[in-house]
Amino acid sequence: MYHINIPPLTTWQKFCKFSRSYSGLMSGISLALLLWAFLYKFYFITIPAKWDWMPVAGEIFYAVALSIVASTIVLIVTIYIPERKKQKKVDVIVMPWLKQYRLLGDIIQIAVAGKSGASHEEFKSRCTQDLISPITNQYVALMAGRGFANWFDFFNYIFEQEEIYYGKLIPYFDSLPIEVLEEMEDLLMPDRLRGAVMTYQSHYGMRFMDIDYNHLTNLENIIWQDATRLRSLVEKYQLCA
Repeated sequence: MYHINIPPLTTWQKFCKFSRSYSGLMSGISLALLLWAFLYKFYFITIPAKWDWMPVAGEIFYAVALSIVASTIVLIVTIYIPERKKQKKVDVIVMPWLKQYRLLGDIIQIAVAGKSGASHEEFKSRCTQDLISPITNQYVALMAGRGFANWFDFFNYIFEQEEIYYGKLIPYFDSLPIEVLEEMEDLLMPDRLRGAVMTYQSHYGMRFMDIDYNHLTNLENIIWQDATRLRSLVEKYQLCA
């Protein structure tokens, strides 16, 4: 069985993710204000004021700073922590399906380049097969659970699986980051690889304006892009959810 190993986020990645969130931003501001409040009470207040209004302004700002700190604590306790717990429950359901998207990207790379994670140059150099030639890589058949008569059959399988996984995730769209939703929906668009494969299938055997509809060669860039996007959905979800 093909095992998809998705490493967890590093501590630094988790910190960056939190710092970009509203709760993280407010936490940073609150820490700065709390530090200022300590300095104000134990140091600034001992400095003689240059103008009469400065002590009053200092006390007002001190009160505002503490109120922001208190509000942030309430935000973390009542909203951020419960939302993270809820998100972890969603992760248990969503991640396996996103890993299936990753699997599709790996299958494409292995079918074309012979290995997962191939560079674009490696992928391009191997993307020369005739579209009606059978896919003989047994590892691809093992991963997909079936064999493929030709490349049209192979890509139609990929598209069908994308639709299935998309349908499984529909109930959880509210919990998916917009970046992930955009990628998933874009992969289903007819102006992407889907439309290109359909065009090549209907024009197979023809040659028009230096386009050879018999081979994968002219499709390599869009195949590479879609495979890369399929493989990146899990990481994108980890960083954005």
